[in-house]
Amino acid sequence: MYTVKMRTPLSHELITTLFGVSCTSRVSGHINAARTSMTKHFTIHHIGFDAVTREKVIEHYTTDLARELFADGKRDVLILIMDGTYIYLGIKNT
Repeated sequence: MYTVKMRTPLSHELITTLFGVSCTSRVSGHINAARTSMTKHFTIHHIGFDAVTREKVIEHYTTDLARELFADGKRDVLILIMDGTYIYLGIKNT
């Protein structure tokens, strides 16, 4: 149910019909349980700065070009380049 809800624009009523659940509050309960479980067991291990070690980033995600441009070719330097592409900035309505 969680995957269907996240990947489609279906309402709780349609999901209730698809899965043969008795009421929409049960759909909400299943979705909340799945989200809570994912947050508790998946997110902390696979997303964020605590999910990856410095050594793994250097070994698997640092390109030779980045090493040459930013670290004078040294192999033990962590290079992290960030930009503001996906940062939300609220625009004040005037």
